[in-house]
Amino acid sequence: MIGDVLVCSILCKNLKKALPDSEVHYMVYESTTPVLEGNPNIDKLILFSEKERKSRYALYQFLMQIRKEKYDVLIDSYSKLESWLTTFFSGAKRRISYRKRGRNFLYTDIVNTYGSPLSNLGLIIERRLSLLDPLNLNVAIDPVPTLHVTREEQAKAQALLEEHKVDRSKKTIMISILGSSANKTYPLNYMSKLIDYIVEQEDINVLFNYIPNQLTQAQEIYDGCKPSTQKAIFFDLLGKSLRDYIALMNECAMIIGNDGGAPKAHLAPGKDITHKRRRHHQEHDHNAKHPKQLPWCLVRTVVEAAENMDVDHDEEERCTIRMGIAQQPAIIDVAHDVLDARKGIVDMRRVVHGEHDAGHNLQYQHDAGQ
Repeated sequence: MIGDVLVCSILCKNLKKALPDSEVHYMVYESTTPVLEGNPNIDKLILFSEKERKSRYALYQFLMQIRKEKYDVLIDSYSKLESWLTTFFSGAKRRISYRKRGRNFLYTDIVNTYGSPLSNLGLIIERRLSLLDPLNLNVAIDPVPTLHVTREEQAKAQALLEEHKVDRSKKTIMISILGSSANKTYPLNYMSKLIDYIVEQEDINVLFNYIPNQLTQAQEIYDGCKPSTQKAIFFDLLGKSLRDYIALMNECAMIIGNDGGAPKAHLAPGKDITHKRRRHHQEHDHNAKHPKQLPWCLVRTVVEAAENMDVDHDEEERCTIRMGIAQQPAIIDVAHDVLDARKGIVDMRRVVHGEHDAGHNLQYQHDAGQ
């Protein structure tokens, strides 16, 4: 799942910060790599593909290749069947993960989890960072995920805004108007009222974020807005890929998400981000939180020339300390068979929600031509 991959990249960042001469590998699903492009803290991406999920022989070959890497440290931030197998076969000297009954024997270092956040970073960030505790890193921890946008991508996004005649003297806000499913989405009429409220506060530009199969609902929200609000909405200003989307979000001042979970991969890099916490949808609109009471989180962006990153196992070993982070980014966030993944709930809740192939249901903005 895209959001978890982005959040877990803070482990790579802080490992590199504390141990700049180490080599950090990041194990992810193939479909999640766009949020990692240009990240200088990752020396190599280890890609887990559909082939390994469907073929026991391919999975065995993959695990044997992992073993050949001879990792000094393996951090399992996923703690599900696929990462348990990776941990078991890795041969890493230190193996770190969360405490889980019946699985603790796989690891040399067990981290306890807790049910509520201890700071304003939020539980997801805190849990991921806790996996670094056993290493006693002598460095100030940076908890902010980073997206890297190239200058070319930035210029493309700016050209798109210009093409749609967006007034750049005004603030531009992206609104992810729908959740991943009905039980994670605020009522559509409430979203229309919320958008009306936002536009009434300041003269701004509004971009909608939704996926192709949500077009009808997106239109319903738009139609429910006041005519004065509709004039501020650029309904058809859409990116065609996740990288386009990230670059476009970098031009926004804020993103507001309509979902039960925090927006992590579909966020305005380096900008304020707010999301509405889900209530029972049987409640009436007047019980929903006032827009000014919404919680906040932050992600950082870096605009720079793209750097090459090794993928899979084509690079020679070049340092003594080798770190592996097993984050099968949860196309599904429930226990599932490696060879037959089924629909489930994803922790990141907006980009991919329980779809068999994350690549087909990313939180891209809708491309009408697709």
